[in-house]
Amino acid sequence: MNALHLTKKVTLSSAEINPIFGKVFYQSAGSDVEVTFTILMPRISEGWKTGVALDASQSMKSAYGKSSKPTENLVEMEARKFLYYLADRLDAEGQTTTIYWACSGGRELEVLGDIQASQCRILKIEGPLEADFGSVTNLLPALRYFVEGFPNASNGIYLFVTDGRINDFLEVKEYCINLSKQIMSGKRNPIKCVLIGVGEKIDTRQLQYLDNLDVVTGFDLWDYHVAKDMRETTDIFAELVDESVMVAPVAAIYDDQNTIIKQFTDGLPGRVSFLIRDSSSFFELEVAGQRIRQSLLTSTPG
Repeated sequence: MNALHLTKKVTLSSAEINPIFGKVFYQSAGSDVEVTFTILMPRISEGWKTGVALDASQSMKSAYGKSSKPTENLVEMEARKFLYYLADRLDAEGQTTTIYWACSGGRELEVLGDIQASQCRILKIEGPLEADFGSVTNLLPALRYFVEGFPNASNGIYLFVTDGRINDFLEVKEYCINLSKQIMSGKRNPIKCVLIGVGEKIDTRQLQYLDNLDVVTGFDLWDYHVAKDMRETTDIFAELVDESVMVAPVAAIYDDQNTIIKQFTDGLPGRVSFLIRDSSSFFELEVAGQRIRQSLLTSTPG
């Protein structure tokens, strides 16, 4: 980590982590650094309420293939994959609620429908039919649509496809802080929100900030990915781990000086945190007779 003195959480991108891991991030812990990783689980429990919200602001038109020069409809291509996986593998009713957000004046929504897996291969996703592409990008109405529209869902996972240019960011932040408090106090069931960056000009700063909001709230409400960097559709579940499930009977973690810094003699859980020197450039996970090296250097800090 090149002797980092961190002031915020650093999350490695999907392209920077070993395929065994779902997510890897770290932050300062005194004179050391606390590293956390999740193991990408082969199966996620069923019975979720699922939703996909598609950014329909003006800045997204080219991502729908609607620019002056003909371009590929990236939103349709990516959304079909997410919708199929959610509806087929996760949703309790086998269908994923899908909406366009940031329509017209920026706060309007347009409901595309409850999409079944069988519809996904031919589903047209070309932007709103009745509303216009929005003049500004307001995320809060879409977030509230799912959070407040399905309050009794035992678990909820909601994907928000966007280019990352969010105009009501401060409102979203305050809403999420209050929502996290409600979940932590047991006043509402847990949900997971995942931002998916799509397009050629993605502004990841706000996406990263929401992903790191758990440093403030103590509850990990948001995750984010850039679609073109995702290894598999299952990357969207990088943080959905059952910590009570042991993924290996024994394991050990080594620093870049080949020193054991943590051992697991009673099983390796799906989520692990450990301390490492702030000058360490990588760690190694020893499991199932092999060493898996993970670099802690990143080209996209924060």
